[in-house]
Amino acid sequence: APVPNQFCVFLYGTDKTQVTFGNGFLCVTGSVTRLQPAVLATGNTAAFDLDLTNLSPGTLHFQCWFRDPQGGGAKFDTSDGVSITLAP
Repeated sequence: APVPNQFCVFLYGTDKTQVTFGNGFLCVTGSVTRLQPAVLATGNTAAFDLDLTNLSPGTLHFQCWFRDPQGGGAKFDTSDGVSITLAP
């Protein structure tokens, strides 16, 4: 949050970066997984329930990629990235 009330997808990767992407930065790289399905943000908040039981221990980097028609430019943007370490 905050994100526009638009569709968005969550992704995670094994590495992090900071590369210009849309109206912001892509922070996720390496082996990237796009989580399905896309979610519709409401109240300018997007959330995704993720089952962590099938993920290997280690650090993963997460980000939300969303449509931003009012933002101009590329008309899409990304959230800040967040890193989470999963312990065995």
